[in-house]
Formats: sequence, structure tokens, C-alpha cells
Amino acid sequence: MDKKVEFVDSEIQQIVQEKQSAFKFKERRLTDWDDTYTLYRDRPITNRLIQRQSVNVPLMKYAINTIMKDIDGTPQIYFRNLDNDEQAEIFFNEMWKEFADRNNIETAAEIDRKQALLFGRSFKKINVQQGKVTMEVIDPRDILIDRFVDPARFHNARIVIQTGIFKPLSEIINNPEYDEGAKEKLQTYYASQTTTLAQDSTYEWNTDRDRRLSQLGVQDAYSPTMGATYIELNEVYRYEWCDKHKKELIFVYIVAVADSTYYKLYKGRLYELLGETNDNCWHNHFPYTSWGTDIERTDFWSDGAGDILRTPNKIANSWLSQLVENRQLRNFGMTFYDSTNPNFVPQTYTPVPWGFYPVAGNPREVLMPVEIPDLSESLDEIQYVIGLAEKATAATSTQTGTVEKSTVTLGEVQLALANAQDRVKSVQKFIDADWKEFGYLFTKILEGMGDAIEPVITTKKGRLGIKTYTREIAPKDFKSKKGYAVEVLTVEDKQQKDVDMIQKLQAAVGVMPNNPILQDIYKKKLLNFAGLEPEEVAAILEQEAAPQAPEAAPIEQAQAMQGAEAQGMEMPQLSPAMSSQAQEQADLQMPNLMGGNQ
Repeated sequence: MDKKVEFVDSEIQQIVQEKQSAFKFKERRLTDWDDTYTLYRDRPITNRLIQRQSVNVPLMKYAINTIMKDIDGTPQIYFRNLDNDEQAEIFFNEMWKEFADRNNIETAAEIDRKQALLFGRSFKKINVQQGKVTMEVIDPRDILIDRFVDPARFHNARIVIQTGIFKPLSEIINNPEYDEGAKEKLQTYYASQTTTLAQDSTYEWNTDRDRRLSQLGVQDAYSPTMGATYIELNEVYRYEWCDKHKKELIFVYIVAVADSTYYKLYKGRLYELLGETNDNCWHNHFPYTSWGTDIERTDFWSDGAGDILRTPNKIANSWLSQLVENRQLRNFGMTFYDSTNPNFVPQTYTPVPWGFYPVAGNPREVLMPVEIPDLSESLDEIQYVIGLAEKATAATSTQTGTVEKSTVTLGEVQLALANAQDRVKSVQKFIDADWKEFGYLFTKILEGMGDAIEPVITTKKGRLGIKTYTREIAPKDFKSKKGYAVEVLTVEDKQQKDVDMIQKLQAAVGVMPNNPILQDIYKKKLLNFAGLEPEEVAAILEQEAAPQAPEAAPIEQAQAMQGAEAQGMEMPQLSPAMSSQAQEQADLQMPNLMGGNQ
């Protein structure tokens, strides 16, 4: 460390030492991540020896996007009430839908998958801000973790630190939860400072971030001028002994980093922030989840698909750069000449395109063209390297829909495609497990925060789809003694499960066609499989169960109409206005599953 770090107290001193250790554990990965990211963003780094031309074979983006299309990033999550309270279960799942929509979970899941494929690890954070549950996908560069953590048991890490959180000084000063003494010292320190982005100069990850932005074309990446003074905060979660509970619990620290000085703004038990739960979740769970694509026991910072693709992509870039440069040189028309021949003096001696270059001795008597070899065979070699990378990551041309010219049968193509998809989908189990854990943390944050969670407004269509109704859902509406179980299914798995269930019910109905209970179950499952809303299903089943007036036989109806016409009578017709009114009346009389009045 170049600068001497100033410690405010012994706890901060220990945290900084653990931070140094965790950073050194991850530091080896930063250069690789930089290369992977720049290749993905089509920003190759040129040099005078290996790659002189700024060209890039888009192998990284091509392979990553090919893998992503076969991974279901947002599984279908459903919460099952363990008290068998169906109404509370409906309300709780509405809370999840509102949370997913507000946090744009589809986009967040896309970023989550991409990070894991590029860097090998991704993190999701759950939090509560102003009474709302929030979710954020965290850059793995901003997470530091105990080097002795078991990769399969993330919550057993001794310490987890999130860095790179930048807040305006005014926001920190106005936060009543932060220590007044630390806030006063920060304010005094920055009273004479220029309003630039404060950085933790002790470590290099901010410089790393700035370098990446600079490579992407950000001109002021190293010295951005802000409209206010920004301070870097670190959130530190670590296990410490608690005298009150006579065991180790997770404590949280908020630490401000001002150049080389650390200020402790907050310290407390994690459960004091997120609430107590029946199973003491926040005693031993961080508000993060993490997953990787290639988990191993030795190293938490395991490899991703980007690590496999990086070296072949660099090789292909180098060869393509040489091919481009040689093609340019071949077009320059450069010529050697015999400088010892006094009878030939070229008009230019400057080594430029179409220039003449002196050689002491007879290069073919007087003139000899500079021969630049043709490197077109490099294209075959580049394709060979790309093929190796595709096989290693299962991102083959068959996966992308490209048909190669070869003598293979349709069955062989289908088998190869199925095998590639199976390899890619082996990652799915890690995604599903991570989302299940995230769903568990969601249930616990709602349980722990209780009435501190703001009610949400949900909107539903009426049973006939004519009117729209709203309902406010508060924490008391879904409170449960036993809690909720989390069920995770991918879209494909859910569809296959529903198809299997419908087929089995069809077989059961065929054996017991006169069983009304079985018929009702079969109809309900069939309507759910059709994608109808619960209110629509209830309305259809209610109409199905209602007694039907006997219909007149077609012949008797025709005779009655003929008789009426013969007597000069007009058949009554229901006006459109009366029909609409009747539908509205029927809509208002339908019971509401949302618990409100229609």
C-alpha cells in the first residue's frame, strides 16, 4: 500500500485488514475481467507487437449471447402459504408481482446472467428503502469476501464487503442514523476540498473501474467533476460475538472512505435493520445471494464462459490483425532498389507507401518489389480456433441456427443440438437455486419489516372483463404464522409439468367420467393451463355450475316462430342497450376473489 491508512478505532483497523486480505484474494481476477469485458464490448487493446490493428473477432459476444438464449433467466416463482390460507397466499404473490414490476426484474435477470457468464460470479442484493423492497444486481468487482468461504455456502463467509457505493456528502450529513461525530469530521475534512469524486486511493479497484470507462471512450473517467462532493461508502457485514444472544451474529458497518481515512458512520446488528423473523434469518444470512456457472471447492472466484473464450478470442484477433495489416502492405506497392547503382536515383527516399527502399547490393539488379506474403490461410486457422471455443462453451453454430455444409442426417443435427442445449442448461440449476434463495430472503424481509412495508395497490379486471377494480394490500393481509415456501420453475419446466398433469387428469376422467369432483378439478386445471386469470376461471366455473334453462327443440322453435308470424305477431328482440345493462348487472353480482367490492 502506497499511502498510510489512518484508523479511527480498533474495529475499523480490523475491517481494513480484512478488506486488504479479501481484495488480494480477488485481485488476480481483475485483469482477466478487464480483458473479457473489453472483448465483449468490441474494444480490443492494441499493441506494437501482437495486435497492431484495432480489429476484433466478435467471438465473446457471439458465444455469450448464444448461451444466454438457451437459459431461462427469470424462473416462475410462486409462494405457497404453509398455513393453507389461500387468500393470504394470493395477496403475498401479488406483493411479489408488484416487486418484480417495480424493480424491472426481467432486465435485472438479464444482467445477472450476463455477469455470471462473463466473470464467473454474480450477486443480487435485497434491501428496503422508504418502505419498499428493492433489488439490485451488484458488479462482482464491488464485492469482497472472506478467502476461506465455502463456495457452496455463501452465508457462512466471515465477512462480506460491498465497495463502490458513492453518495453525496449532503445525503450522508442529513442521515439521522449515522454517527454525529463521524459526520462532523467528514464535513470538516471536505470543507476545503474541490467537488470531485472522492476515491479510495488505498486500493486500485476504483482506478480499474476508471480504466474500463476510459477504454470505452469516457473522456473524464479519471477525474469526473461533480455538482456535489461524493463520498465512497463501504457496507461491511461480518460475524461478531453478541453478548445479548450469546452467539455470533451478523453485524453491519457503514464506513466512509475519505482518501486514506476511514470513518465509522454506523454499526448495528443486521436484524435490527431488517427485523426479527421466526427462524432468526438475519442472524446468519447476508442480504445478498450469489451464484456461479462453474462452481468448485477451491476457489470462490471461479471461471465463467468468458474465461474460456478470452484466449481464443485474443488469438483470433492477433491473426486477423496480421491479415489486415499484410493486406494493407500488399496494396502499398513498395519497392527495393540497389543503392550502389549510380545510374538510378529514386525521387523519394522516405519509407512511405509506394516508396523506394535502398538495399546495399543487387536486389534483382536495380528494382525488386517488396514481397508481402498472402495470409489468407489464416482465415481457416481463425475458424479452427473459433470452433475450439464453441465446443468448450457449447455455443456451437447449430445453437445459433447456422447450418454447416456437411453430409449429416437430420437426426444427427437434432442430436447434436440437443446435446449442446443439455450442456448449456446445466447452468440452469444454479440459477434456479439462487432465485429460490432470493425468494426466501424476500419472504423474510417482508416478515421482519412487518408494518414498516408500505401497502401496495393492485389492479384487476372484473370477471367479465368490463370493469377494473383496485385493492390495497398491506402486510396484515398476508401475515402467516408458519410462513411461505418458495417454488421455482422455469417457463419450460412449468409448461411440461402442466402438460403431464393434464394428460394424467384426462386418463383419470376417462376411468371415472361421472365423478363431479374430478370433473371440477379437471376443468379448473384446464382453464389455468389456458392462461386465464383466477377471476376469469372462477367466473367460468360458476357459470358452468349454474342450472341451465332447458332449450326448446329446434323443430318446436321453428313451429312456434311460424305460428307467431302467421298471426302477425313480432318476436321480441333484446336491444343492445338492454344486453349491455344485463351484462353489467351480472358483473356486479359476481363474487370478488380480491376481497373487495365490485
